[in-house]
Amino acid sequence: MLNTAQTQSFFSKNLWLFITIAIVIVIAVIILIILLNKKKTPKKVPVNTEILNNIYIALGNNNIESVDREQDRIRLVLKDPKLVDAKTLSDLKIPAFLKGKEVKLLYRNYSDELYLFIKERLEE
Repeated sequence: MLNTAQTQSFFSKNLWLFITIAIVIVIAVIILIILLNKKKTPKKVPVNTEILNNIYIALGNNNIESVDREQDRIRLVLKDPKLVDAKTLSDLKIPAFLKGKEVKLLYRNYSDELYLFIKERLEE
């Protein structure tokens, strides 16, 4: 059995070892917490240009006056809102909100691609 003097001697000789082990454990726990809490971003599958073209056609081909992007939404100003094929947009599962001559499309993960596709078509 160790007496008090021997115990104090053992801890004082190995103090740096205990501190190093404690620091390594704390760092490991922090890294583990960060890795477990890190959000996994889903891999983006390239969008099918045929779908983008179908959306453009459903909006009435040359019916678009302007296009703008608002986060996950695409805001379009149309020449004639009656030319919009709501059934096609519904079949493609794209929510569309019509207000006057303005249509907002919610195309979540591919809003950038849709915006660029429509913008290119307008510039042609």
